[in-house]
Amino acid sequence: MRNIIQAFSFQLRSPISKISNAIESIENNIESKNINSKHFKAGIASIDDNCKQLIRGVSNYVDITKYSLGLFELELSLVAVPQFLNNLAEECAAQPNANNIPIKFHNKNITCYTNFDATKITLAIANIIVNSCMYTKPGNHIDIYLTIEQKAQNFTITIQDSGIGMDETTCANATLPYFTGNSGVGNLPYTQGLGLALSKYIIELHKGSLKITSQKNVGTTVKITLPINLSQNSNQVLHSPMPQYIKNKFSIVATQFAFEVF
Repeated sequence: MRNIIQAFSFQLRSPISKISNAIESIENNIESKNINSKHFKAGIASIDDNCKQLIRGVSNYVDITKYSLGLFELELSLVAVPQFLNNLAEECAAQPNANNIPIKFHNKNITCYTNFDATKITLAIANIIVNSCMYTKPGNHIDIYLTIEQKAQNFTITIQDSGIGMDETTCANATLPYFTGNSGVGNLPYTQGLGLALSKYIIELHKGSLKITSQKNVGTTVKITLPINLSQNSNQVLHSPMPQYIKNKFSIVATQFAFEVF
């Protein structure tokens, strides 16, 4: 219960307070006729960023509740996996993050098609990349790899960072709902308590697995293994450019990257 209250406060109450403060500041500027465009822009930017944080927090709570009630349904479509991962990596890299960490997908030329829920897989992977950005030092990078096991009829997405890493206990509990560990970096927790839990749920709903390995002061590696599912017609393969749901201002990626910078 303590963890739930802490997560609720962090993801909901804090952004609401900051939105209120920004509005008050704008109102004071108007009343005093001290209209300063720089202050206005800063206030609007704060409101925008904290609205994204609210969307992120509420969406995570709704999704966790849906999962617990058995209402978290998948909408499968046939996806070209390398193109999907490259698009996602590029969009994540384009988002502002705490340490301006480069994000790169390395296996663009591999051929791999499968059916999955692209929106939910986007959420699962974006959650992981956001955590890597938060806990990776400036000057390092995040690498994404794709490997295919033809005999086992599955593929693995590996997300690797050279961040601060986790101790054994924290790593073992990282995917538990509402769990937050002590990162040792100011008051920055290891997770916000729901992101990695949702990632694990989404991957398991796709009949896959998520494995996290980490070492303090070395980095963290997350491996997502999913089945190659070609049950639908290959004509439905997505060859389109980056999907609009990724590029939208309040997209999954944009809201995931609106994390608190300490």
